[in-house]
Amino acid sequence: MNDLTSFANLLPAIPEGVKLASREGILAMEAALGAVFEHGENTELFPLVHRFADNVYAREILLPAGTIVIGKIHRYGHLNIITKGHVSVLTEDGVEELSAPLTFVSKPGTKRVVFAHEDTVWTTIHGISPSEAGNVDAVEDRIICKSFAEYDRLLQLEEKPMAWVAIGGAAIGAAGSIYSANKQAKTAKELAKQQQQ
Repeated sequence: MNDLTSFANLLPAIPEGVKLASREGILAMEAALGAVFEHGENTELFPLVHRFADNVYAREILLPAGTIVIGKIHRYGHLNIITKGHVSVLTEDGVEELSAPLTFVSKPGTKRVVFAHEDTVWTTIHGISPSEAGNVDAVEDRIICKSFAEYDRLLQLEEKPMAWVAIGGAAIGAAGSIYSANKQAKTAKELAKQQQQ
């Protein structure tokens, strides 16, 4: 099932003229499914296992055969490992069939609609900071965008050339951090506090 027509037949009605392999199409599918089925994480139907190691978070989900899952928008590229099963996946790039065993890198900004042909175990691997260890909410706050508009804003910030202003041996980047000649980084807030003393 790697054509869009057969994939669309599995879903509730999508508005006429919406291209399925697009942001608009994926969001329309999410809205259509949300109108019919419970929205949000259902850990009874889709069991989740969270694992933490040194600076690494792994999120493993079981996708039962015959289910459709719509993923979140990830800010960063990350590893995906399918250890069991067979799925069809719709993204802005079209539909792909994926089968275990498979490891691949997901590009930033990806949101997926997944149909599980068989019971499938899918794990995503994300880099984390030591302060995020054991805190799923903190990890998700950093790695997940709530909308494509949020992702696009972040992307624009990352693509802008960094503007530097030299101030007495230090440089101020557009992101608001101060980089001194001795490589010690300070935020603009820390610098203002230091100047007041």
